[in-house]
This record gives sequence, C-alpha cells and structure tokens, in this order.
Amino acid sequence: MNVRFGKLMELHEKEDGEYVKSREAVIGKIKEEFENAEEFLKVADSAAKSFFDYSVTEPKVYAVLPVRKSDRLYVKKHTSSQRPYFHTHSFYELIYVVKGKCVQFVYPCGKKTVLREKSFCLLSPGAAHAIAKCGEKDVVLKLVIPCGIFPKTLKTDDGGILTFKDDSEKAGFYLQNLIQETTVKRDYDNPAAENWLSLLLIELFRESKRENAIGEKLLTYIERNFPPSLKGFSSFVGYSQGYAARLLKRETGKNFTENIMSLRLKKAEELLRNTDLSVENVSLEVGFANSSGLYKTFYQNYGMTPSEFRKSVR
Repeated sequence: MNVRFGKLMELHEKEDGEYVKSREAVIGKIKEEFENAEEFLKVADSAAKSFFDYSVTEPKVYAVLPVRKSDRLYVKKHTSSQRPYFHTHSFYELIYVVKGKCVQFVYPCGKKTVLREKSFCLLSPGAAHAIAKCGEKDVVLKLVIPCGIFPKTLKTDDGGILTFKDDSEKAGFYLQNLIQETTVKRDYDNPAAENWLSLLLIELFRESKRENAIGEKLLTYIERNFPPSLKGFSSFVGYSQGYAARLLKRETGKNFTENIMSLRLKKAEELLRNTDLSVENVSLEVGFANSSGLYKTFYQNYGMTPSEFRKSVR
C-alpha cells in the first residue's frame, strides 16, 4: 500500500482514539451505527460487563446482541482503540489482513479463529462475531458492503463466514483501487467503487472455487470410505500420496488428518444442531470410536462440550 494509505490508517487511529475517551461520543456512535441502539444501551452498562470499558480483551455476551447497520460502502481500519464485542450486521463485511493477523471470536461459543496476513474473510448479514484488539504491527481493514450493492450472482449462506487467501495479484489490484475510490470525496455518485468491489469479490470467489476443488473431493471420498486414509484418498484422486498431501496442505492450509478432523467436527455440529441423536450416536456417526473422543476434541475446538453446544443453539 502507498504513502497515502499509511496516512489514512493514521487518521483512523487518531479519530477512534479520540472518540473512545468520551462516553457521550461512544453513545453517539452506538445510536448512529446500531439498529437496536436503544434496546442495547439498556443492558450495555450492566455490572462487570460494561460496554464502555475499553480495557477488555475478551468479548462479553450481552442480553441484547448489537446489530450494526450501514447504507454506504466504505473501508475502515480496525484500530487499536476498538474493544472486542459480539455483534452482527445488516450488511456484508469483508475483512482483509494487510499485515500481521486478525483474531476473531465466533458467537456464541467464543472459539478463536486467526486470519493471517493477506487473507480475506467475508461475513454475510446475520453472521455474529467479535474481533480482538489489534496489535501494534497488525493492519486490518473492514469493508462495509450494503446488501443492495453486493453482486447477486455470488451465492453466500445466510449468516455464513467465508475465508479466502489472497493468492491473486488481481485481487490486490482491485482492492487498492476500491480503497482509493472510497476515500476520495466526490460531488456525485461513484459507481467506480462499486465496480471495483464487484471485480474484487468475483476474483475471490473464482479463486475459492479452484482451491475448494480438492476439499470437495476429500469430502466425497470420506463419505464413501471408512476409515479414511491418505493412501486411499490419493488413489481416489489419482495422485501419489506425497502430491495429494502437498495439494491438500497448500489449498486448505491443513494436512490430511487435520482436514478429516475438521470435517468430522463440522458434521457433528450439524447433527447436534439439527437432530435429537444422543451424543454417543453422534460420535459414532462422525467416525469416533466412542463419545469421549468427541467430547475431548469438541471441547478443544469449541470451548464447550457437545451437550453445551446443543443447548446454546436451541
């Protein structure tokens, strides 16, 4: 990014650093940006969970989940002054890690996920999360995208969270032009910004389809073969074991065993959410020898037991 971008980031840091010093200014921001501001403000100052305490490092769950709103496209730095809090949106939000990392907390369990440098994350309307405070070396951008200008040809799940790797030079070029168009004041509507946004999103989805191809093949393989093995999978896709392993690691960021475990947990989450199967039967259904294996792995990844997760989503 250029010198002008650096100055813009400094400006965002300065502006946020000033307004968080004033309780009245924070309340003004809440009323401006939250759909349910009045309802949220009634619980925002509850004992030991005050929303106005900007020293917190872990997000709290409030009785009312804030819903952010916006009718304009803009780019904002996630500044070091901002505190983590669980919230959702009535718009799409695209996060991009320019430098360093971005730690997110998944609602309601609080599980941490880490976005590394040059990664994108797209949150659909209704997706609930919190973003940790930035470190000194972290540069994280948030693109606010109103639903009305999100390309209708790109399909996302309601309330879904998608991650993308910036392996495309085109994506970086489109992003830089988008930032430039959204930070220059115009005396007229600026369709150029929306066009750069469309090009950026199309490129990300296009690259994602290429990367997900091997992951989709793995999913098909484990649905047809139990127990799964790298040898069996490599034969299924017609590659050597070494090449299949490298391809999985490069395109999914996980090795074969990690991919298998991730798919098992995703299936377990789906069954816990949508069926009345016992935890024991869910364990067997997703490939664990007994429920203790699922309990241990589920707790390590979600911060709660399968039973606690089921209660939280019903």
